[in-house]
Amino acid sequence: MVFGNRMYFTSYVNEFGTGLFSFYANTPAQGSVDISGAVVEGVDLIAVTNITDIDGVGALNFQWFRNGEIVHDATEQSYKVLVEDVGHTLNVEVNYYDNEGNFEQMLSTAVTVDIDTDSDGIGNNEDSDDDNDGIADTVDAFPLDATETVDTDSDGIGNNADTDDDNDGIPDLVDAFPLDATRSQVETKKSSSGGSTWLLIIGLLLVSSYRVNEVKRFLD
Repeated sequence: MVFGNRMYFTSYVNEFGTGLFSFYANTPAQGSVDISGAVVEGVDLIAVTNITDIDGVGALNFQWFRNGEIVHDATEQSYKVLVEDVGHTLNVEVNYYDNEGNFEQMLSTAVTVDIDTDSDGIGNNEDSDDDNDGIADTVDAFPLDATETVDTDSDGIGNNADTDDDNDGIPDLVDAFPLDATRSQVETKKSSSGGSTWLLIIGLLLVSSYRVNEVKRFLD
């Protein structure tokens, strides 16, 4: 037999007769604890509580956990995500004593800390442009390197750093088609005087060789 929300009565019979026995039964707290904030390094996470208790909600205590283990000195409602948290799970427990002296506790769902390559507050799993170079990860050959986006010859070296983008053996500097390995023509660039840069270089080399030979003959 129940009276109210917490007091229970039951009858008993013994050698002394019959009677009523009363006892108190706690009604557990209801609600939830959630974690708010981007789950990446450097961000302050907040434990958001939504708890109701017919016995009254007392002063809340917080304890954060990493992979189910206590994080020492992490006993505030907020928690700054550390580098050592990356790749691991975090959750938080909230506990208190209600007005009837009952110990109540509630645990949040665990969240996994993600890497945030470009430090924009969005984890790589959710970020469509991890390195924030303006090129979507789906078409970026180097989604984690903001200095590179294309690798024409798929040699693992981005075109900005690669001296032979199409890997045809002709350096990009003199390749008329630096992005087409099927067309490996050496480029002839015109100088300001209208002649060929390469012809000019060859001419200078021949002149230099001639002068060296002349000096040798003079010394002999």
